[in-house]
Amino acid sequence: MKKSVALKSVFILILLCAVLFASAVLFLGLNGKTANAESSVSYAFNDSSVEINVDENKILHVKESLQVGFVKSLSQISRSIPSTVYSYKNRGGKAVKGGKFLAEVKNVTAKVDGATAQVNVEKNSANYKLTVTNPDGGFAIWNSNETNRFYNLELEYDYDLSDDGAGKNAFAFTAIDYEPYWFYRNGDRNDIAKLTVTVNMPKPFDGALAKVYSENSDISESAGLEVNGNSLTYTVTFKDIDEKQLRIALDGDYFDTRVTYYPFYWLFVGLVIIIMIISITLTVIYRGRKPVAPVEVEPPVINPLHYSAYWHGYPQRRDVTTIILFWARLGCIKITKDGKKDLILTKLKPLPENSNFAERQYFNELFRYGNVFCSKDTRGFRNRVRKDRIRFAVDALVEESEKPTPFVPAVERTRMFVNILSVIAVTVMFAYFIMLNTDMISLCVIPLFIGIMLIPLVKLNPVFNGLNNLKQRDLARFLWITLGILAFALVPIGLFAWFMFYSVYLPQYDYIHMTVISLIWALFGFFILPEFIKKRTDEAQKLYGRMLGFKRFIQLADLPRMELLLKDNPDYFYDVLPYCMVMGLSKKIDNQMQYLGVAVPDWADGFNPANFAQELFYSVTHAIIVSRKKNLRNKYTYDG
Repeated sequence: MKKSVALKSVFILILLCAVLFASAVLFLGLNGKTANAESSVSYAFNDSSVEINVDENKILHVKESLQVGFVKSLSQISRSIPSTVYSYKNRGGKAVKGGKFLAEVKNVTAKVDGATAQVNVEKNSANYKLTVTNPDGGFAIWNSNETNRFYNLELEYDYDLSDDGAGKNAFAFTAIDYEPYWFYRNGDRNDIAKLTVTVNMPKPFDGALAKVYSENSDISESAGLEVNGNSLTYTVTFKDIDEKQLRIALDGDYFDTRVTYYPFYWLFVGLVIIIMIISITLTVIYRGRKPVAPVEVEPPVINPLHYSAYWHGYPQRRDVTTIILFWARLGCIKITKDGKKDLILTKLKPLPENSNFAERQYFNELFRYGNVFCSKDTRGFRNRVRKDRIRFAVDALVEESEKPTPFVPAVERTRMFVNILSVIAVTVMFAYFIMLNTDMISLCVIPLFIGIMLIPLVKLNPVFNGLNNLKQRDLARFLWITLGILAFALVPIGLFAWFMFYSVYLPQYDYIHMTVISLIWALFGFFILPEFIKKRTDEAQKLYGRMLGFKRFIQLADLPRMELLLKDNPDYFYDVLPYCMVMGLSKKIDNQMQYLGVAVPDWADGFNPANFAQELFYSVTHAIIVSRKKNLRNKYTYDG
């Protein structure tokens, strides 16, 4: 069955890789088509001009007067304007690049040869795309140099840069970020079309701090930058026009900038805060209280696996070994060490009548083929059936030991609810993020988003289906394996892509910070808070207090006190040994037994007296099969 689970896991991994590969191919294909379309020359520019009027809120009112000629049959012309812009800070008179922020294009109008034209605006994470349609139909194509036809395109819009709170003492903009072609006649490259830019600032500024840059090189002189009062003018060619940028470093609070919170921002933030408050409140209500723990010389005398359930909150599978010791102490079996790991169990008498069904089933399975059980007989392929039967019996024993749950009924539901709430907090912020970025960045975020959303799906499985039988437990384990594979693949891919594209696409806004905070909160709410949700029942609280008192006694009792106990009960150490093993006190017991000269009991042979408890626990754990085995549970029947 290990092969079956492995095959399922490999199949899921292959399917995941196929989906990611298909997404990557689609993504690259779309980008390839876009790149090919942009590289195909459709129109050219003659000398044009741009006038920009800037107000005190750093909102630019832009008027573009473009002379456009067409070399292909088109009815539309497109302009791209950046929707994410770098923030600049004024440091010693220099505009120093910082993070990114969102810019907004609004109030767009257009005319072609004086006639009002239809303009369509589309936004993605990188650009606003303005598409202007000729009201007279298609544009005339150049037939020869003598019959070239230019159209007067007038584009007017507001370019809102007021969100640049970090760079409010700096000013930067790109005149025209991308055009496919520049115009020259008869092969004369000196006649490349030019763009004249005029900027009218709202109040006086230091003209010496105004610079025009191309690929971070100062071209102010070659661009003919002139400052006249509150206005400046420069001229650049259309060749590589997207690299031309004006920067002005401004002193003081020149602009009255502000940060705009996008639609429903505070609603999403409020939801995350409410989720945090609910989770913390539930944790406080159902937190585990420290019990009264008086010093106890004797542990509570209960089934060792039930003791494990009350001590840990659930029975640990390794504590199945304490049942073997418990039976040996009752005189039902004898334990003989056979090598380093192997054991021989000899049946001396049946279990007491008060033993539960799961104990009897496990006991009968060990001695199904006679009164002697050798752990060597469970090894190898030929003995797989016997090995599976014993594992099944161990599972049934552990399940039976879970029934006296130490926690109040609402604890498990509260833990599950807090787990799910913690992931919903991330879901809320990712939902808001995806609402604002519905293009390429989604390819970065969606893998991370899907990987995180798988967590509540796995956690919800036991809520709806329960874990009342081994088949359901197998399903839960299979889901966890699947989650691990997907998380291993999806989450790192999403994180890597997110940080790779951060400087290109993601603006530094508070909702980004909230997304990171919600992600950290998810980890906190999923792994840390549930550890404090341990409100016990009244009976379990009393038992747990007695267990703590007994542990304190074993840890702190002096040798004279132990000698007195041994005089009253020579078998004291062997009576309490299973309970000490549950609490991890094997080494402490060994030290005390060695100092007091306690002999190895007659029901155990071949063990080192100096490390009896540790060696016994190690040997029984490795020899008596307690590991899990999947998908072979319900094939066998038992005769009880």
